[in-house]
Order: sequence, then C-alpha cells, then structure tokens
Amino acid sequence: MISAMFNLYYIQKQNAFIEKKGRNKYDTLYKKISSSSILAKLEGMSIHGGQAPGAEDFSMVATSNWSLFFKFDQMTTTMGALIALKIWNEKVNLRYGMADDYKLLRIANAIIMSNGNTL
Repeated sequence: MISAMFNLYYIQKQNAFIEKKGRNKYDTLYKKISSSSILAKLEGMSIHGGQAPGAEDFSMVATSNWSLFFKFDQMTTTMGALIALKIWNEKVNLRYGMADDYKLLRIANAIIMSNGNTL
C-alpha cells in the first residue's frame, strides 16, 4: 500500500524536529524507537488483531523509551510517536494493508494534536 502523502508529511515533521533539536538527537531517537521491544509487541498485536494501532499506541511507544539522554518534552514525544508510526507502516502496513494513506495521515495528525501540536 503506497503512502506518499504520509511520507511527505513525515519528512516535513522530521525536518522541523531536526531544525529545532538537531540531527544527532533525531538519529538517536530513531535508533531507540526502532529497537524498542514495545514497538515490536505493538507490531505483533497489530498483525494478530488485523488492524492499525491508534495514535495513543504510538505515543505509548515513544514515552516508554525515555532515558537520561532525552529531555522529556512534547516535541520529542511527538517525533518518537511519528517514528513509531513510520516504522510500523514500513514493517507491517505495507505488507498487510491495514491503513491507507488517508488513515496514516489521520493517525499522524492525532499524534500531533494529542501532544500539543508541537511540530
């Protein structure tokens, strides 16, 4: 399932995050989220249940990965949740087709709004 609009939206938010927090922080956050056991469990539950997780699920992945490196703030939580959504899309959704591009955008927007529209 092609997700061109979501990918463009993600890149826009990624660039905004990098501009404010720096590339190094983005790269570290991406690595932390991509290796998250919580994200792996969410992917498995999604496949087993046959449906896309919601914005709150992706936000949970982001907040479960805090360490001393990350200052707890809404922008980092938002970007972490968007990273989790992107990875889920690439690993699960593109194979199983649970969410079209419009639904991915709705989830991404819900993530942003639930975290104070910080990106």
